[in-house]
Amino acid sequence: MKGRSLPFNIKKTLSLLIRGIITNKKRVRIGQPCRLVHLFEFGDKTNRISEDNYKVFSYQKDGSLFSNISILNRQIERTDYEGQKCIRITESETEPRKVNKTTIFINDKTLGPLYYEIRVNDTVTEKADFDHQFMWFTDSVNSKGGKKKIEIQSSFYLSNSFSELVECVDFKKYPKVRFETISPGKAPHQFFAERIAEKDIRSLVGQLDCWLLSSQ
Repeated sequence: MKGRSLPFNIKKTLSLLIRGIITNKKRVRIGQPCRLVHLFEFGDKTNRISEDNYKVFSYQKDGSLFSNISILNRQIERTDYEGQKCIRITESETEPRKVNKTTIFINDKTLGPLYYEIRVNDTVTEKADFDHQFMWFTDSVNSKGGKKKIEIQSSFYLSNSFSELVECVDFKKYPKVRFETISPGKAPHQFFAERIAEKDIRSLVGQLDCWLLSSQ
């Protein structure tokens, strides 16, 4: 958490990792009723998303052994995309011989997908444009640059916007939610999140009152 004032009341609101959320990777009970979140349900909650630049450190731990250590750089910017107000999310990860960079543009009100791109070093390897219920997907590695028109559900979000989706959910109103997410070129995925408790966290900006989430 950065030592600065936040643009919204963080009490009972959410952020990911460095921005203040606590998540608990317990399995959500699938048999219980869940709220499917649609593009029109965020309202003014998307104002919680602020421009930022931070790192996400992840690893797997087995006893005292750590493995699969990675550092993901994330940059969040508010900008325009083809005349629409949007949020640009850039994620980059450096490996010994290459830099993997994913850039997405999402609508700043609905968080619906507008554009998706993957670069390896300076080469675009995948990209997708979105228009209502269709996606035009190009995979220059596996399909020799051919563009495919694919029909998608209007309730789909991009997987890379997970942090922003969770941040904008009103967990007081909907304690259990379900998102339908996609990574272009891969099968759709369903993500579940459930509010299971509250926890006070001491941070550089003071005491934070956070939700504790169970996710899958």
